[in-house]
Amino acid sequence: MLAVTVMAGCKSGGDEKTAESNDTSAATTARTVEVATSGVTVKKTLNNVDSTEASALIATYKKAMEGQGMVVENASYFFNRRMVEKILAYLEKEGGNADGIRFYLGKKSATDAETMLLPVTTKAGSAANKHTDYYDHDEALFDTARIVTLRVNKKGTDPGAVLYDKCPTCPDLENGCKLTPGSLPRSYAEKMIQKFDGKNMNTNAIWLPLSLFKNMAKEKSFNGIRVYFGTYPDKTYTPPGQPSYEGRNTIVLTYVDRNGMDDFNCDPLPLAKAKGVNALDGGGSAGPPQNNGGLCPILCD
Repeated sequence: MLAVTVMAGCKSGGDEKTAESNDTSAATTARTVEVATSGVTVKKTLNNVDSTEASALIATYKKAMEGQGMVVENASYFFNRRMVEKILAYLEKEGGNADGIRFYLGKKSATDAETMLLPVTTKAGSAANKHTDYYDHDEALFDTARIVTLRVNKKGTDPGAVLYDKCPTCPDLENGCKLTPGSLPRSYAEKMIQKFDGKNMNTNAIWLPLSLFKNMAKEKSFNGIRVYFGTYPDKTYTPPGQPSYEGRNTIVLTYVDRNGMDDFNCDPLPLAKAKGVNALDGGGSAGPPQNNGGLCPILCD
């Protein structure tokens, strides 16, 4: 059994214990997540799908995407806090090879409306924007289905998924939050998610840096991550040197609080400074929606 520290801000029992943080830049506690090692290597996605099955699901999705009439059911996916922490702890224990997670879309058949989200670990490739998939992990990472199963909610079935609706009275940035690379104003995230209709799909994978998930797990009120489908309404967030992202399908991530609600709030900056917080969004808890991943086709390996 090997213990690995992951920054977080909540307590839970059983196989976790809290300790004082060695990171003086963050006013959070350090959670020690114990990660067992079995010595047995398996080839799986991070949500426990065998690599051979995952490859078949991805290939079916790609084939359907190239045809006519494919529909992707509008749903959101939820990673609970424990799942995120265990994945991060395992990847750190693994030796630090991982540089990100690529989210593939998969289908069992071309006519199946249900779409699977398949998170696959990546390591740095031969160039700065190259990220190579790998599936080899220790079997002990997948010790319980509870840890590695994503919860799927169809649009309209999860009251905590607030970005499905416009909120004209909601501020773009709450209580001292600020935009940093990868974050979005709330109103823009709403547009992205409301523009998604599940038709005319043109993206089969989205890469996001591992640092994004590490920073999210540091947040004071972090209790999980919600993943939405979205579509860029314009080219505002197209990365430099890439073709326009306007009309491209993607995903948007939000922090989820202990009540299961999307959480966009930050501590006011003076209070955050007083706490010594140096989180992704510049505040002490939660923050803006996150995106700006690398899209495939274009950035595929």
